[in-house]
Amino acid sequence: RRCATSMANVEAADQRAQIRSLCALVRDVVDEALEVKRAREMATENGDGASMRHTGSLALLQLKEANRRMWELVANFKDRTSRAHADVDASDLKLQNLQYEKNHFLREIRQCRDFKSADRDIELVGEEDFAIHAPAELRAIAREDDAHQFYLNRLEFELQQRKALCDSKQQRLNKREQLKLQLERHRASADGQPAKLSSSISLSVATQLLLQQPCTRQWTEQRKLQLLPPMLRALFVRAATYRETSAPELQLSIVGDETLAASMTSGADAKRSLVCSPAPPSSKRQRSKAAASSEMEAEAEVEAEVEAAEEETDESAAPPMHPLVVRVVLPRALLTLASEPAEFAAVASVTLQFCCATAEDVLGVDANGLTEGNLVHLLDSQPAHACSNSLASTLWPFVPHSWVQALGQRLSMRELSSSAKAGAALRRFGDMVTAVGQRVKASEALAVQLRLLQSGQTAPPDFVPPLAEPPAPPVSAPSAWRELGAKEELSAAEKAALPERPSWALAGQRIFRAEVRRGAARLAVTVQLLADFPRSPPHFSLRWVARPHASFTCGPSLPPALAKLAHPAAWRIAREHAADSVDNVLLHMNNELNHTRDEQAEAGGLPEYALLAAMRRLCYLLDVHIETDGSDAATICGAVCPRKTRGRDRRKPFKFDAVARTFYQRQLGTA
Repeated sequence: RRCATSMANVEAADQRAQIRSLCALVRDVVDEALEVKRAREMATENGDGASMRHTGSLALLQLKEANRRMWELVANFKDRTSRAHADVDASDLKLQNLQYEKNHFLREIRQCRDFKSADRDIELVGEEDFAIHAPAELRAIAREDDAHQFYLNRLEFELQQRKALCDSKQQRLNKREQLKLQLERHRASADGQPAKLSSSISLSVATQLLLQQPCTRQWTEQRKLQLLPPMLRALFVRAATYRETSAPELQLSIVGDETLAASMTSGADAKRSLVCSPAPPSSKRQRSKAAASSEMEAEAEVEAEVEAAEEETDESAAPPMHPLVVRVVLPRALLTLASEPAEFAAVASVTLQFCCATAEDVLGVDANGLTEGNLVHLLDSQPAHACSNSLASTLWPFVPHSWVQALGQRLSMRELSSSAKAGAALRRFGDMVTAVGQRVKASEALAVQLRLLQSGQTAPPDFVPPLAEPPAPPVSAPSAWRELGAKEELSAAEKAALPERPSWALAGQRIFRAEVRRGAARLAVTVQLLADFPRSPPHFSLRWVARPHASFTCGPSLPPALAKLAHPAAWRIAREHAADSVDNVLLHMNNELNHTRDEQAEAGGLPEYALLAAMRRLCYLLDVHIETDGSDAATICGAVCPRKTRGRDRRKPFKFDAVARTFYQRQLGTA
């Protein structure tokens, strides 16, 4: 069939070519006849007209023959096409039938897979366990002999197992009820034991003193604990819990005038004894009923009545501050978080003292071994506890920070029943110790950095992990590093350069001024350190004191060839107004120090040395700016500097790749 079709196509092509040639011949004959007619030549005088007539007639006959043959071929093609269409229609019909059968089979398969019988929901014992633990009469028939009976035997064994488990469950429930009743009887008997123990202890104290036997720490602390106000008592309990569970070396004590504290709490203790001592039940049945009542509601009512009794005491006669103070001594071994040389460990221990203002029930803290700013935002970034000026002056030198109030927060009975809230409350003191250790470490590290910066050095100490920096040290160096005093104020431009922060976030901040110099270039630096450094990184603001020489001669980053094209008067005007224009390079350097974090901005594994690392990075930035200003430097501080970017996207190559030891331009939108 394919061969016949190809031969018919070849014949049709030949006929088309013959028709085209005949048509061209007829056109030529007609053109010649027209030319003869125009020349008015007679056919008798010239035989060309007769020959042309004969030639045209013959061509017309051949054209008719070719046309007739073409129509025959067209009819043949139409016949074959109709037969091919019939074959395609038959094949399509067969395909539709097969598709219908396929869909029918797939639907049946899906229905079979989705079918679930009632027996399939039952989880039976495995066949291996059935063969081991099932009775002999049920194991007599194997799956190969009778699969249906084997399955029924497995169902019977499963039923026996579940009945046995239900019986065992009922027995355990009955035993549980018996134990619960027994526990209630024991609890009713144990309710009267604390009073007996208290009286026994009181009677034995005189004998212990007579025999000169020392009292235990728990007895001494428990006796003083009753004299503390509620918030100090809660703080002491958290500290004692942390000492017993995590830090035995922690020193905890209660100091102050115990006689005055006892006189302040005597009235509240008397009312508490009246409220907290119920009448003894008359019989065992009554004791069991009292023990089975709702303990949560009863304890909540007792706590509310105790608080009301404490509030009814004569507050006018009480002093503004409670006479007892909780003292916590944190030794160096408890505060050290990482190994460092002994010469940098300036603090041997930190002593924290907590007091309470009796009028408003507010806690205050004072530290020996830390500055006042080191306690600001210790556990969070929230403002200090809001209190009046008179209360703040009364508490001085104790400061009512917000995190101190959280340490003395008392939990209700509902919150104590929640293990998550109770665990978080008990962990607060441990979080405070960890935060104090971090502040001590940061304070010592900051003292080391300030000494190095005052001497004009930016190289980190030997115990600090090396930074990702070029092979050669920077040529630029800091100078005139000093801290602003309490009476010094920043200029309007320096204040505008600092980020906007709420007033409470600026408590305990420190401001430093310095210059970074290289040759005639001088760059003024203002550094802001918040109290929670290094949690809040240092903020830098830069200002030119003396620009590099290249910036005045040929403009910032302008090749000398282009600088020659400008008129001298235009350059003079540009120099006069250069101070009023925005220095994009200076903004770029500010962004690199304050917002971009890469290998040079991080102080390895010790973030406390981020200030020194940032100042060293600033020295490298100034070197890169000076050496690439107006020219393309091949190397900077021993590192290659290929500047491939041209045009408007060209920036200073401030990014350093420690692996390739190359300075390159940071892409826009990347950190």
